[in-house]
Amino acid sequence: MSKIIFIALLRIFSTFEGKCRSPNGVLQCCADHVWNNETKQCIECSLGYHGENCQMTCPYPSFGRLCQSECKCDNALCDVAIGCTPSHCETGYFGKLCQHLCPYPSFGRQCNESCLCDKDACNPINGCSANTKHDNQHDEQLQLILTGICLSVAMVVLCVILGLYTWKVLTKDSYQSGQETTAEETL
Repeated sequence: MSKIIFIALLRIFSTFEGKCRSPNGVLQCCADHVWNNETKQCIECSLGYHGENCQMTCPYPSFGRLCQSECKCDNALCDVAIGCTPSHCETGYFGKLCQHLCPYPSFGRQCNESCLCDKDACNPINGCSANTKHDNQHDEQLQLILTGICLSVAMVVLCVILGLYTWKVLTKDSYQSGQETTAEETL
C-alpha cells in the first residue's frame, strides 16, 4: 500500500516539475514542456508553442501561453507568441490583443469613424445599420435641411450683392446728375 502512495505522490510531484513517465517507464518531459539544459529540468513551452518537446506552433487563430488566446486579425498578422499588433486589428476591434470591440459611437478600422445613429443601430464593424429605416429617413431629412440652409444663405448673399450694386449705380447716377445741374447753373 505504501508503494502505491509513493508512486502516486511521485507522479503528482513529477507532473508539477513537468516530468512524466512514458509508456515504457522512461522519465521524460510532459506534453507542453521541454528540457532546459541550464536548469536541468522540464519547463513550460515558450509562448506560441505546445506539444511534445514544444515542437508545434499554435495554429491560427490561437496564440500565446499554450495557445489559449485567440487572434482577431488576419492569419498573416497573427504572431504565435503575442497575437495581433495594435495597428493590425480587424475592423471593429482595438486593444493590445485586439480583443475589445469599438465603443459606441466609434466603429471601423482602429475605431476611427463615428456612428450618426442610435447606439442599438451602431455596429462596431460597419457603423450604422442599413436596415434601420429611422436612421436612413433621419439622414435624408438632415441632408434636405442642410441643402435648404445652404440655398437660403446663397440667396441672402446674392440679394446683398445685388442690393449693393443697385445702390452704387443709383448713387453714382444721382451724383453725376447733381454735378450736371451745378455745371449748367454756373454757365
